[in-house]
Amino acid sequence: MIDLEELALNHGLVSTQVEFTLKFALDGSILDANQAYARRSGYPLRELSQMNLADLKLLEPGDDVRALFTRIRAAGRTTYETRHRTRAGQIWPAEVTAVYDDAGDYVLAFLRDITERKEAERHLAEKSADLRQALEQTIDALASALVYRDLSSGGHAHRVRDLAGRIGERMGLRPDRLEGLRLAATVHNIGQIQTPAEILNRPRVLGREEMDLIRLHPAAGHAILRDIRFPWPIADITLQHHENFDGSGYPAGLSGDAILLDARIIRVADSVAAMMAHRPFRRAHDRDYAIAELRRHAGDWYDPLVVVACLNLLIEERYEFPPIPKRPAS
Repeated sequence: MIDLEELALNHGLVSTQVEFTLKFALDGSILDANQAYARRSGYPLRELSQMNLADLKLLEPGDDVRALFTRIRAAGRTTYETRHRTRAGQIWPAEVTAVYDDAGDYVLAFLRDITERKEAERHLAEKSADLRQALEQTIDALASALVYRDLSSGGHAHRVRDLAGRIGERMGLRPDRLEGLRLAATVHNIGQIQTPAEILNRPRVLGREEMDLIRLHPAAGHAILRDIRFPWPIADITLQHHENFDGSGYPAGLSGDAILLDARIIRVADSVAAMMAHRPFRRAHDRDYAIAELRRHAGDWYDPLVVVACLNLLIEERYEFPPIPKRPAS
């Protein structure tokens, strides 16, 4: 029978780090086990010695036991997570530290039951999902507040959110970052809540003083969002979404990589959505106009790499904006 304490110490492990020990050949034949593993598995030691690891380890789709043994032998020592099955059919998760003994040509596997840890991880994931949902609801509530002042803003935010997300996908952003990008796009104009509604809906090109008022909205949006503890820099993205790649934008005149990539993406998506939508003072432009404008201002207003991704969507994929959600009841 295996002496757990002695083996753990011999291989640099504290005995409290492991609960169970298995000894098996490279073909998976079980050579020995400690009494604790026999109790956990429900198999007597004599029966275990006639079994194969495949009888105990729950094989997942794509599992290759031979490849696992080869990896253990090559590395000398490796740690991984797996699941074992008891005689009664109960499945329990285990963390395994496997050590190859080249003198005896066998593997010693030190196992620890991680059922409690997996349960804690599951609860944490559920809590995280609840928090994410609460954040999304906060974002939607903020966006709705603006819609009640300017009905056109809801459709615009929806279109910018969708196009920005698609551009981000094209550029290879991770799913978690895409989530933050879409949320930032939803509230990128939240600062316009402090802009007089008659200016937002004025049926003519705005004058200089009126544009000065409009240009306050990124900073106003930042002020609204900065104290909300998002897992993404939503407030900073909102602040920067009118910065230009060459430094000619506002409010800070940032340029190049000093502008967050998310803000550079929203800058392009915001412009395309605005060009291809009806405005109080003009009719909507067509796709070809938007494509020409992106090409003309790549490198000055817009990040060239973001432009390439957007052009691929507009030209190759024939991207179409999604339908605008129904307006809130008055």
